[in-house]
Amino acid sequence: MTIPNTIPNTMLTTILAITANLIGLLCSLVMIVMFLAGSANASPAAIDQMKWLHASVVLVQLLALSSSVAMLYFDRGWFACGAALLPIPFAIVLVTVLVVMEW
Repeated sequence: MTIPNTIPNTMLTTILAITANLIGLLCSLVMIVMFLAGSANASPAAIDQMKWLHASVVLVQLLALSSSVAMLYFDRGWFACGAALLPIPFAIVLVTVLVVMEW
């Protein structure tokens, strides 16, 4: 027996997807602020690297946000939640790579 796609179910997934988008945006904002704080006394090569890292964080966030909105448009709420949370594992991997590179 399948659960019918009723209004409350759609509302729940929409609210969760919007919340997941806000969490992903906050994660990206924290990453950018961390990069800005780390590039205060950096060499020119490190500043160029930070520019690329900023661009990658913004690109991943835009991809996550646009795919989440597209999934909501096509009434795939749970997939929209998953797509909106994409910046979180990206940030974890990026922080791990940065820590390993610096040590």
